[in-house]
Amino acid sequence: NLVPIAQGGTGFEMTVYKFHLFRLSGYERVVVFDADMLIIGDIKEIFEKSIEFGALYEVKNEDFSNDVYKLRENEYFNVGIMVIGEKYLNEDVILECDKILSNGKIFEDSKIPHHKGLYPEQDILNVFMEDKEVTLIPRTYSADRFFCDENDYSDVKIIHYLTYLK
Repeated sequence: NLVPIAQGGTGFEMTVYKFHLFRLSGYERVVVFDADMLIIGDIKEIFEKSIEFGALYEVKNEDFSNDVYKLRENEYFNVGIMVIGEKYLNEDVILECDKILSNGKIFEDSKIPHHKGLYPEQDILNVFMEDKEVTLIPRTYSADRFFCDENDYSDVKIIHYLTYLK
């Protein structure tokens, strides 16, 4: 079920391969970065923080000042950066996501806002993690280039060259 959603013509076919990360075992945690990110600051904190599952706090530029790790409360998260703790490093996560996807009404039944499959792995993981603890990673770890061009970006740790900026 995960393969066809990636072939829907959105141009994000490779994103579903992120699910293979959950097969990694023998690690305390795995930290994943999108390939279109440029690290410009100190990011060691993200490797040292004890997080079961973490993903980026998805906000608009005007909310960028949120620079604290916090637990999600029905916010949509972005998987440009993910921290996957040992609890989730197993194939059961992939099988559960595949099962969720086989329900044709996953997006209608979810309380989490979503993009209706435009970002397939992100939408599916948001639904999968809906009732689980998610640590939101501050946007200083993923500022887009326009934000950096127009604002003081001294606190930015990573610039994320989003689709429309590549």
